[in-house]
Amino acid sequence: MKRLTPAASILLIIALCIATRLPAMLSPKMLLDPDECVVALMAKHMWQGKEFPLFFWGQQYGFSLIEELFILPFYSMMGVTAIAVKSAMLTLFIIGVIYLYKALCRINHANKYVPLILTLLFITVPAWAEWSMKARGGYLTAFTLSSILLYRLFNKEGNTIWGWILNGVLLAIIYESMILWFPGMLLFCLYFLIRQTNVTQATGFILATAIVWVGFHFYTQTLPNFHVPEAYSAPKDWAGHLLRVPTALYHSLHGNYFFFEIKQVSFLQSFTAYAYCILILIVLVLSFTAGRRNALLLLTAIMLLSAILVSVLPPEKHYRYLLPVMGYFLITLQLLVNKIQIRKVYYGVTGILMIAGIISLVQFKEFTYSVVTAQSLKKAVHHLRQHNIYYTFSNDFYLTWQLNFYANEQVICRERPYGWRYLPYHQKIDAALDSGQPTALVGLSDDYFGLNVHGQIYFDYIYVMENMPKSELSKNFGFTYK
Repeated sequence: MKRLTPAASILLIIALCIATRLPAMLSPKMLLDPDECVVALMAKHMWQGKEFPLFFWGQQYGFSLIEELFILPFYSMMGVTAIAVKSAMLTLFIIGVIYLYKALCRINHANKYVPLILTLLFITVPAWAEWSMKARGGYLTAFTLSSILLYRLFNKEGNTIWGWILNGVLLAIIYESMILWFPGMLLFCLYFLIRQTNVTQATGFILATAIVWVGFHFYTQTLPNFHVPEAYSAPKDWAGHLLRVPTALYHSLHGNYFFFEIKQVSFLQSFTAYAYCILILIVLVLSFTAGRRNALLLLTAIMLLSAILVSVLPPEKHYRYLLPVMGYFLITLQLLVNKIQIRKVYYGVTGILMIAGIISLVQFKEFTYSVVTAQSLKKAVHHLRQHNIYYTFSNDFYLTWQLNFYANEQVICRERPYGWRYLPYHQKIDAALDSGQPTALVGLSDDYFGLNVHGQIYFDYIYVMENMPKSELSKNFGFTYK
């Protein structure tokens, strides 16, 4: 490793990011989830010049523009495909990882290879196996911009008025993209502002953040807002929510979940998650002990602890809300390693974790969250088009958006409540139903209510029921109309 230059380190980082994700990306089980399909369609509309959506369809949060812009060149090269979406998001993730590495280099006072080792740990942690390639309306944007902001702060690029104005803009976009990263980034900004005691820079930072926030606020008021999640609230059972924290951290770190549902975890994925849980606890204890004389270490350790305790607040167990934990953990560990002597056991532990992590990531080629497959979707779409059916209804939210994307909008689908994510689909589909054009109800077999009025055709687990009357769609399946 003596000849490993910074440029070679970055090439190694890029290579490892790609190599560990390719098996899952190219797996026949790879399927965009419904939220990914929404972002993919938003990018498609931008690519076609139809519209310029800034926020996730149907809501007033989730700044998605950067993810859409990253998808555009891949659509141009690969067409409107799932692999193009995944490739774009992996590229955005790689940029974030590179800036995380560069930020760690700026604060490193230990062995010169420590930042690279820590970055490789981040790349191979199973928590980011799926999320490193997900277009989910702000998660990857917030991670990448946070890494860039950290690098700027640690690199002291914010020491000019214009530098702090840019920092304020970045912080505001992070907030609008995914609020999970915002508190920590705000504390880092305040830490460096207080150290510099420069009123002009602080004013520029505050004004830039406020102006961007206000601009976003007025813009989002023009958007539909059917989805207002109660992500955080004061728990009625504080003791119970605190007791679930270790479990939430473990499940977040092994990465085998979809929303609230835990999937099958391999031995190595479980081992890696448990190992990181233990290491995080050790690092927190050592950091609070050593941080008495190091304000930045103490502050970062507090951020790490806060990022974990976020899991106390949601009514449900949102494992994805703990995604920032690994970033804060590695920054804390870097600052801690600056103060303690590195021993051979450090390299042994990190080596074991990297090997276990790499194998764990490759195992995600078997990850699946749905009985639906890309092949079954294509079969259903082919059947619909053969029967000149281009307008459909679905009583399954996931299937609705997967059908819209995988049909490339040659067949469009709407959910049960009127006007949810994207009103134009609802307007076109309802108009087709009212004018007597062929329509169909598309759903999953385990959601089928036993109605056999019109018959059903199955494509694996997807069923199609043609030309359902409006009254039956409304009465038996819960569709609403304007």
